[in-house]
Amino acid sequence: MPDVDALIGGNRRITVRSMATKLNISVGSVEILIKRLKYSKVSARWISRLLNPEHKEKRLIAATQLLQRFEKNGANFLESIVTCDETWVHYFTPESKRVSKQWRHSGSPPPKKAKTIISPGKIMATFFLDSKGILYLDFLTDQKTINADYFSMI
Repeated sequence: MPDVDALIGGNRRITVRSMATKLNISVGSVEILIKRLKYSKVSARWISRLLNPEHKEKRLIAATQLLQRFEKNGANFLESIVTCDETWVHYFTPESKRVSKQWRHSGSPPPKKAKTIISPGKIMATFFLDSKGILYLDFLTDQKTINADYFSMI
């Protein structure tokens, strides 16, 4: 069993077949050993980005400053915050299979629906919001780039 621990510790993505080959035992035996050692293979969770120590430090400083301002000014400070976000918007998004489900009697024929595809056309939606809701919504067209010049023209 220590050999399985060493193999997994050396390569977290190693396959059961590779372990069986390296240990010169059957795949079934490797699976039994993995269960006994309480290992399971899980997928990594997607996150927006991995931060290096410098980025983490900058975020900590910014969060600390925001907390201090909140403690000083209370709810008035929160109401003064304006933020921006962007997202891609498709010209047409078809109805999902789950949304299109219908209740039917067992003898009724199933409903028919033509196959559709997501529209290849999309535009960038940029929106500014505060504690009360959306302040400004803009749709970026003509292959423009969002930068300081673009925002200063808004």
